[in-house]
Amino acid sequence: MKTKYNKSDFTEQLSSSAVKLVISTLKTSPDRKLIASGDCGENLKVHVLDTFKEITYQEAPDAEILTIKFTNR
Repeated sequence: MKTKYNKSDFTEQLSSSAVKLVISTLKTSPDRKLIASGDCGENLKVHVLDTFKEITYQEAPDAEILTIKFTNR
């Protein structure tokens, strides 16, 4: 079985779960305790680096996450 994809409709033919698995950016915090990832499925996740426990999950409003920056508040 062969599958052909036109570049314009390739993303539409992928399942939504497959698209969400593509990490578009990855950043560690300055203190190296956290790691944040953004993906093509418009999700931002933050994990504790030594345990990989997810501590934050956010959905971006209709936009792929391309960059991440840690700031002090």
